[in-house]
Amino acid sequence: MKTLKRRQAGMMTDRQVQMRHRDRLKRIRHGFLLRTVFTVVLLFTLTGAGQARDIIAFLGGQRVGTSGMPFLKIPVGARAEAMGGAYVAIANDPYALYWNPAGVAQIENRWIGDHAYDTDRRENGGGPKTRREKLFAGSHAFAATRINWIADVTYDYVSLVTPLPNRLGHIGISLGSLSTPDMEITTTYQPEGTGEYFSFGDFLAGLTYGLQMTKNFSWGVTLKYAREDLAGHTMTNMMLDLGTYYWTGFRDLRLGVALVHFGPNAAPDGSYTYTDDAGEEVTRSFQAYAPPTEFRLGTAMTVYASGYHRVLMSAQLNHPVDNAENFKLGAEYAFFDMLFIRGGLKLNTDEDHWSTGGGVRVPFRGIAFSADYSYTDFGLLDAAHRISIGITY
Repeated sequence: MKTLKRRQAGMMTDRQVQMRHRDRLKRIRHGFLLRTVFTVVLLFTLTGAGQARDIIAFLGGQRVGTSGMPFLKIPVGARAEAMGGAYVAIANDPYALYWNPAGVAQIENRWIGDHAYDTDRRENGGGPKTRREKLFAGSHAFAATRINWIADVTYDYVSLVTPLPNRLGHIGISLGSLSTPDMEITTTYQPEGTGEYFSFGDFLAGLTYGLQMTKNFSWGVTLKYAREDLAGHTMTNMMLDLGTYYWTGFRDLRLGVALVHFGPNAAPDGSYTYTDDAGEEVTRSFQAYAPPTEFRLGTAMTVYASGYHRVLMSAQLNHPVDNAENFKLGAEYAFFDMLFIRGGLKLNTDEDHWSTGGGVRVPFRGIAFSADYSYTDFGLLDAAHRISIGITY
């Protein structure tokens, strides 16, 4: 009887070995397929950019200037912009509120979560070794950015993300304010100025909710209010951002999808008066414009990790309603996850074709402090500079 039980146990063990072997082969095939897809996307973006530029510009170039509130298109976050804006599939910091609302549920995964790609990670998946754990603090995060935009425009943006109790998700709050120096009013008969001045400014407030539905999938939504003030005329609008975030299961390869700035048309309040061809004065309301809605699709993966060194790469396709489609490529080199060097390429864009930057992260008493900088070249126009600071605890 005992011999029979041993044989049955041996048969079960053989079955388990066969099942494990099949699962291993399946994972290998799955990983090879995902790696191939990721490589094809990068190669297409790099080698097909010339042909795509001509085709895409023809299909979308006629949409330029057909939307309102253009300040919503200014990228926020020095890390994101230094990587060329290819960030929808990364979005694991407070700037996820701008790039992909699903990313608010990934704040912790950036450093210590199930999908953090770390060569010093324990084999049983128990997290990083003690010598690095001080870098991986909590899922509460705050960030602030100052953007010195072209034409003396200044844009300030702050965001805060915090988890809800009982694993009910994460919420985030974001605020943005754009301002310019007062500008002098000019007319046909006084082209040098009338001595009177007008002001221009924008304001943004958003409330975000994100939830990690499964170990690999999360989603998020942002409800935001935007206001634009120009020379005493005000335009307001309510918009939605929707996003999803998916870990494929192959290393830390992930996919991100987001639809941002989605909402109704809006027009400035008040009216204007002009004289028609018959010499009569006509009063009309201002025309309504659609918000600058954009669809983003991207992927990202750590392509190299050894010891203290890590290289993260990302690719993103953008489909705006008011311009031609464009491609973004980004790369980030990290040393010990404390020192970062970044670069990005932008294909089929108007003037900003490349960006670069860097950053540092310093742990102190359970809190991780970060500071980042980015430089964006605008060709014939002035360069744009971003400085960001952040706290994770």
